[in-house]
Amino acid sequence: MYVENVGMFCFLCRCHDTASPTNGDSTWNSKPCVRNITQAIKLHANSAMHEAAINKEHLQRTSPFHKEVQEREMVKNTVLLKVFTTLYWIAKEEIANTKATSLITLLERLGLQEIKHFQHRSQGSIRVVFLFLGKAIKDKVIKAAASSEVFGCLADEVTDISVLQQFVVFVKYVNASGMPQTDFLHTEHMTDAATGQELAKCLKKIVEDCQLELKMKSCVTDGAGAMIGRHNGMAAIIKREVPDLINIHCVCHRLALACADASKELNYIKKVEGLLLQIWKFYEYSPKKTAKFAAVQSGLHNLLPKDQLSQAKKHMKKAKKAVASRWLSFDESVRVMVQEFIGHLQTFEFFKEGDATASGLLTQTRSHKFIGTLYILKEILTHLAVLSKTLQHGELCFAGLPSAVSYCLAKLDDVLKRKDEILRSLSVDLSENGKLALAGIEVTPASTMFLNDLITSYVAKLKENIAARFPSLPLVQAFSIFDLQVLPVKEAPDFKIYGMNHIATLSDHFGATGYVEVEALKSEWEHFKFIAQDLKSECPTTEAQQPEVTSTEWLLTKLCSIPSFKVMFPNLVKLAAVAQSLPVTNAWPEQGASALKRIKTRLRNSLKDDMLECLLQISINGPPVSESTDVISNALGLWLQEKNRRKLPPVTATATASTCTSEGEELQETITTLTEEVDFLHEEVQDLEDEIYSQQQIFKKLLLNMCTYDSSDCENDDY
Repeated sequence: MYVENVGMFCFLCRCHDTASPTNGDSTWNSKPCVRNITQAIKLHANSAMHEAAINKEHLQRTSPFHKEVQEREMVKNTVLLKVFTTLYWIAKEEIANTKATSLITLLERLGLQEIKHFQHRSQGSIRVVFLFLGKAIKDKVIKAAASSEVFGCLADEVTDISVLQQFVVFVKYVNASGMPQTDFLHTEHMTDAATGQELAKCLKKIVEDCQLELKMKSCVTDGAGAMIGRHNGMAAIIKREVPDLINIHCVCHRLALACADASKELNYIKKVEGLLLQIWKFYEYSPKKTAKFAAVQSGLHNLLPKDQLSQAKKHMKKAKKAVASRWLSFDESVRVMVQEFIGHLQTFEFFKEGDATASGLLTQTRSHKFIGTLYILKEILTHLAVLSKTLQHGELCFAGLPSAVSYCLAKLDDVLKRKDEILRSLSVDLSENGKLALAGIEVTPASTMFLNDLITSYVAKLKENIAARFPSLPLVQAFSIFDLQVLPVKEAPDFKIYGMNHIATLSDHFGATGYVEVEALKSEWEHFKFIAQDLKSECPTTEAQQPEVTSTEWLLTKLCSIPSFKVMFPNLVKLAAVAQSLPVTNAWPEQGASALKRIKTRLRNSLKDDMLECLLQISINGPPVSESTDVISNALGLWLQEKNRRKLPPVTATATASTCTSEGEELQETITTLTEEVDFLHEEVQDLEDEIYSQQQIFKKLLLNMCTYDSSDCENDDY
């Protein structure tokens, strides 16, 4: 082509940006040719530069296969990273993993064209990606736990939707920053009954498979006999191999048992708990009754002033189920019942003629005793719920346990002092102008005296059972030497002997197994007391500075994180690591059980054990998607390494027979060989499925490209 006053250019050379291979001259491409003669055109037509442009043009027109492969190679890494991130998001959001292929196809249709180059879309290939994502997270957890001096174990047994027993295990250890950290480790499907022997066997297998040896120094479980039985419990069996193991009965379960024992000892409290459960069932299994209750609620709220109407409608609630296995359900059930008390009474009134249950509930709930008991429970259960939430905090340290229990007991004493105020508030609400006036309940001296005695007895029983369920454990109490708040000053006469009794207790327990050197530990403690006194001024004691860390936890973190302390006080640092990794609550496995039931649902009840574990790893331990770059990169690296498979060598019958010494061994060897070959063939089939899909997509594009050419072009042999 010729440009006026500029010169001649070659269209093909400019399109494909070619240059002379000898000297790199770009004349006819970016530079014009100013020799406007036929000879110049012929020379260029026969040049290597123009030949290269012709070859590129032919390649572009005649080889969509090459173009597809070239484009796929260019975006290969980017596509894999995007697909792995997509699958990680699916698992993190606990969406069914079978939706992965559908989501990838949707992203392609929405404009993410690069995704089309991901050809590993068979069910088996997608499953492998999920497994590697879970493995990358688990490897990180195992590496962190193995680098810690010791770790604590949190274990629980749960039944999934398929009525299979799953053994859920968490680990608590000291991370690289010297802080305690709790992570999900493993879930194991138990084929036998959950006895103490089987649980111990399962736990040891998990620890060995994770290559953590037996660095376990503490274990927390619920109160089941199979877990904490004195002779045949899981902890007792493990303790025979790990003599210095510290076994803890979960403080959350202790509190739940203490509250349940107090309710059982007072018949009317137990009766009210049963009535609340019966009220929930009254609505749960009847849409008609639920609809009527909603209509009654709306009618009652319409009687309120306009400024209060919208706010009241936002807080309308139906009855809540109160069960002992759900620690906070009793408190929530009482609160909702007090809030919607009039609505429930009117609903019972409407159905009482033809429904014996409604008639019975109306008779038993429309009484001063019942509503008064609800008011009392509302005040008391509030403080118990606060304590329960505190104990359920995953990283609760033993150092914060006594203060949390003491605070709850002090609040119960305050409720007891305000009992007259609580009953007076109830009388005001039941009066003619009170918010419960429509109930038509009469306040009598006998019922008032009953409620007065009930609140006194209930608080006393709760305090008694809580004190009994939270005994002072000598070994755990010995770790209180690390509490800076009670460390006496250097000038005090008892400074010299401070902590020696506790050190002796710890030495007797851990020195017998050789974990610490007894004499060296005593010497280190004598020295460390002076350093701890100097560190006391640096400790953040005010709530404004660090509200969630006690002085004990702060000092333990210092001991575990400063390298010089590990050289100066090696035995004290070991004890600090034990204290940091000592779990007191089994709330983490309970949360793991909840995650397991969210993932393995009725529609996903065929999940295999390995897939279930990897999905739990991502859901519980996995970082948010925005922070998951490292995890996804590690998983991608593992996946790429796995794809470079080495074919198994052929195994002949002669070779197999020569390695067997008996007929049974020969059969076992043959079965093993066949199993390995089947697994290998299964992987090969998956790869072939992926390759077939890839070739189908390329061939489809080729056919589409053929349709864009004119039929006369087909006469060309090159085409």
